[in-house]
Amino acid sequence: HMAKRLRVLAVVLAVACVLPFSACGKKKSGKSNGQDTPTVVKEDDPFFNAEIKELKLPIDPGRKLDTQYVSSCRFIGDVVLVEYNVNYDEEGDYDPDNVAESMAHGQAIYDLSGNLIHETKAGHWENTIAATIDKAGDLYFLVSVPNDHFEYTTRLRKVKDGKSEDVMDVPGSVSGSGMNTSVQILDDGNFAINLGSGITIYSKEGEKICTITDPGRIVSMNVYQVEGKSYILSRNSSFDEDADPQFKEVDLKTGKLGQGKSAPLMGHGASLTCIDNKLYAFKGSKVIRYDISSGSSETVFDWNDTDVDMWLVKGASCLPKNDNEYYAAFAERIDGFSSRACLVSLKRAEKNPNAGKTIITVGMPTLMAECSKCICSYNSDMTKKSRIKMIDYREQLILEGKDTDETTAEEYVRKEFLAGRVPDILVAFDSISGFKSDNLMVDLVPYIDSEGGLDRSLFYDNIFRAMEKNGKLFFAPLTFSVETLMVNDKFIPENAPWTYKGFLEAGRSVPDGVSFYPSKLKGRLLGDMLRTTKAEFLDYEKKTVHFDNDDFYTLLDIAKEFGLDKIPDEEQMKVTYLDDGTSISEGTFITPEDKFKEEILAVKESYVVSMLTYGMEKSFLKNHASYRGYPGKNGGGNAVMCITSMGITADSKNKDEAWNVIRSFYEKQAQIDLCAIYGLPMRKESFRATSENQMEELQASRKRMIEQADGNVDPSLDDFAPDIQPQDIDDVEKLILSIDRTFEGDGAIEDIVMEEAGGYFAGSRTKEDTAKNINNRGDILMKERG
Repeated sequence: HMAKRLRVLAVVLAVACVLPFSACGKKKSGKSNGQDTPTVVKEDDPFFNAEIKELKLPIDPGRKLDTQYVSSCRFIGDVVLVEYNVNYDEEGDYDPDNVAESMAHGQAIYDLSGNLIHETKAGHWENTIAATIDKAGDLYFLVSVPNDHFEYTTRLRKVKDGKSEDVMDVPGSVSGSGMNTSVQILDDGNFAINLGSGITIYSKEGEKICTITDPGRIVSMNVYQVEGKSYILSRNSSFDEDADPQFKEVDLKTGKLGQGKSAPLMGHGASLTCIDNKLYAFKGSKVIRYDISSGSSETVFDWNDTDVDMWLVKGASCLPKNDNEYYAAFAERIDGFSSRACLVSLKRAEKNPNAGKTIITVGMPTLMAECSKCICSYNSDMTKKSRIKMIDYREQLILEGKDTDETTAEEYVRKEFLAGRVPDILVAFDSISGFKSDNLMVDLVPYIDSEGGLDRSLFYDNIFRAMEKNGKLFFAPLTFSVETLMVNDKFIPENAPWTYKGFLEAGRSVPDGVSFYPSKLKGRLLGDMLRTTKAEFLDYEKKTVHFDNDDFYTLLDIAKEFGLDKIPDEEQMKVTYLDDGTSISEGTFITPEDKFKEEILAVKESYVVSMLTYGMEKSFLKNHASYRGYPGKNGGGNAVMCITSMGITADSKNKDEAWNVIRSFYEKQAQIDLCAIYGLPMRKESFRATSENQMEELQASRKRMIEQADGNVDPSLDDFAPDIQPQDIDDVEKLILSIDRTFEGDGAIEDIVMEEAGGYFAGSRTKEDTAKNINNRGDILMKERG
């Protein structure tokens, strides 16, 4: 589902920084007593002034540009290599059947001032798959060239003073973009070339010297030469095992590898480079200097010490010149079709311009694009009294050598709380029931209703109320989606009760040949039902659980009757993982939307995060469908899923300043910016502004697509540019105002429920025994947490 895909994208990659925590005593009140000692920025704290330049692509000035896409932007030596594709908007004699006429791709080289110093226009079927530069400044390109029969050969080409010459042919071929290829000039002038299956060393004359492989393992793309020794980085090739990254010294004459040196810090895709006999690793928000012989590391640069949006530079190629000067190159997306190349120069300031400001640390499970931009805007505003520093817990796990599949951000933060190491603000932990406690978080209701709080009439106050627990608000919602169930009214009457038992009876009443609920495993379906009801079964104040009741027994029946033991083959993709780290997906995928449209599914999940996602469902709503919400103890209701939320930790030393930071994210423009990618804002006027802008964009896109189709309206157009009208904005606002519940989660409790419920689904255990086992294990877990 598109909304779900968007939500996943917002939390896939980690590029924020981690700061040291300080232990402090526990507090259980909302407002601070004014005696907390704030942490402030000092004059000698590092800060880097940043200058961002766009690297202008060599576009043909005589043609009208349609789109430009930067596929790679990275340093090779002291220059930036940009690989790009452009499409021109052709008119006149342009032949639409000859696509190649309107396309161009090539490579451009820029110096550290952003000046274009070389460009290479590739042939239509010729690919440059790797590049490097020697100490004299001469460029080398590894090029994949086809013959008349489209059989590819690989060639090393040298460019000197603007003139190119072929150095040698390289055995092996790569027909694609060469994502897993590299060329490198070693200290002795020989070449190290990797076409994806190991490194081969060639002499300056093109003679093969040796091949470097590590059986059963994958070797790095490059050789790392540090203090007279040469190393490769090796890891397990199996995805079923720990990556076990190791540096191994290599003999460049024989290819023989030495004993491995464990390097857990390199296990999650670190980008490495050697400069002046030092090895640097680029890990998310940090540049780390790494000592292979001792395995020690030192953070020498942190993006938190700049006013650059961290989301923009995630995965950026970095070039350390010295401890006071760094460069970064990255591709920035302009819109859904185009991107541009950028170069950032970073120079350390003599004095930190933020000296005297309060440091507010903000922790989140992983870097969130929508937060990163707003935090950058906040920090760039010199009138603000605080300076925000971000903590990315996924990155913290990686930096500590922990397996992110085995330890979740939730588990990590729980341990940080117990150790007294907490940030001032937690972001996006609102769905975790166990964090909604006076021992861990501050009740924000007194802040909201104080003189320096929020005017509730300007916001969707029902969402604030839905987020409360026993009258207390531990996480303030900033942006959100509406989570609901859509029902085909032909199969289930609109007045059908939406209690647990009513939901069960509705499922039993659907006609033959119609599925009641989307295809889900029984355990997953049970999890869906618990998402809005978990608070009924968990008591965090008393540290106990109580699943031995009729409501839970009914949920077990719902999951057993309408869940599946196996997802049908026609409804899933087959994914095969290859040794080189790539994957292949095969098969077709029948979506719940397809089945709902064909009227062979009675209920489907719906997510409204924008006018686009609502517009994609308009056709359903016009054709005997309605939003019913999720079933509950006393009836159904629509739920809120926070995309961005913020809460103040009980141990924060800067509670009042932390509230001022949170309040700033409720300002009109900040609310609009938080929804730039997707999500609905809490502020009513920001919702109107965002929705009207989305409506205008969708109407313009729809008009353009219809014109391109000579006036024909393709039915699939509603999936890309639905016909949004002002009434639709009103209808979405009504949906927002109907929200009366929220999603909550507790990963460890959910695991216990799923494990024990499996016995009931298999017929080997009664409901009562299942509930008893869950209660026993759940009580132990709750008490162990302290």
